[in-house]
This record gives sequence, C-alpha cells and structure tokens, in this order.
Amino acid sequence: PLPDAAQPIPWADRPLVFRHKYRFWVQPYREEAVTRVSRSPNELLLGSPWEYDVPTCGPAVAGCSREGGLWVHTVRGSMLGKQSIAHLNSHCHAPTCLSTALYACAVGTS
Repeated sequence: PLPDAAQPIPWADRPLVFRHKYRFWVQPYREEAVTRVSRSPNELLLGSPWEYDVPTCGPAVAGCSREGGLWVHTVRGSMLGKQSIAHLNSHCHAPTCLSTALYACAVGTS
C-alpha cells in the first residue's frame, strides 16, 4: 500500500520503475467475418453519461442506505429490448467503489 502524508517515503533514494507488457494478435482483414455495429439511442448509460460522481450520502439522498453502519450509494439501471449487445462492461474507481455487477435476466422477465 502507499504511505499516507505522515509517513516517510521508503524509496525516496530510488526511482520507481513501472513496466508495461502488451501482446497483440492480428489477422488479415476479411470483410465477411466482420459484423458492423452502431450505437443505439437507447443505450444503458448511467451518470454523466460516462462517469458517475458519488454523492455525499444522507437520509434524503436518492440511492443511499445504511449497511453495516456505513452509508452506501447504489446506482441501478435496466434496459429491455431486442438489441444484440456487442460489448457490455462496468467499472468503478477506488476507494468509493465496493462492487459492480451486471445481470442478464431470463427471457420473459419484466
């Protein structure tokens, strides 16, 4: 873990070295193997639309609840339709994020 402001930096005399390694796989382009996708006007976008600011929770703040003595803010969204989803993911930023989950409901769920 990183030290807080009151702790001395143990590596002040040594530069930090950070390395990235990447591997890419490529194949010749074949038009018959590609399905074109486009953005839908009814995409599931929560927040700003790409990032979401976590509010300061309290009793009157939408999405906030007390869990185990802590305030927790929950964002929920849903999308119904006949779209073919090409890519779906979620992400969050520490330390405000406790978890993230995506669910696919069974056909016929409303």
